[in-house]
Amino acid sequence: MNNHPENTSAEWLSWLVGADEDRRKEATLRLGGLTPEDSVPLQPLLDGLRSDNETVVFWCTVALGRVGEAAHAGLADLLSVASGHPKFGLRQAAVAAAPRVDPRDESVRLTLLGALSDPSECVRREALQALVSMRNLRSEDLAAIRSLENDPDPNVARWSEVALRNIHAGPRRLDA
Repeated sequence: MNNHPENTSAEWLSWLVGADEDRRKEATLRLGGLTPEDSVPLQPLLDGLRSDNETVVFWCTVALGRVGEAAHAGLADLLSVASGHPKFGLRQAAVAAAPRVDPRDESVRLTLLGALSDPSECVRREALQALVSMRNLRSEDLAAIRSLENDPDPNVARWSEVALRNIHAGPRRLDA
């Protein structure tokens, strides 16, 4: 996309909460279309994770997941959203974003495993999908994933099997 010297991430966040519908749409396209190669100021996005505005938190979460490792400074706040935000959609977005920032981080692994018991089936399913990309899974993690084969939500139960299949098909990354 993807350098936008004429605009900054702070401006995009202001557009999200502004009255101009075209600007709001443009902000979502820019934030959701970021790549690791884009050079945009990350501090406004990192700060946005602590916003009271759920739209800002959501799009900052998405954007930080899109830029990946460059967003490592915000990982603790991202994990806080993943494990404790009252809105399931924000927890779900943060669960998806965290392993894109660091698929080897122990706190990410633990947060994703904790999300397997989230009250929302959407968050549990997202955690299953996110665990596939982790690089530090252990045998007990596979057991936790397998335990969701009996989840009351049939989609979560099915994704448990899909996650296990994809983990086993990928490069060996289990700690003994």
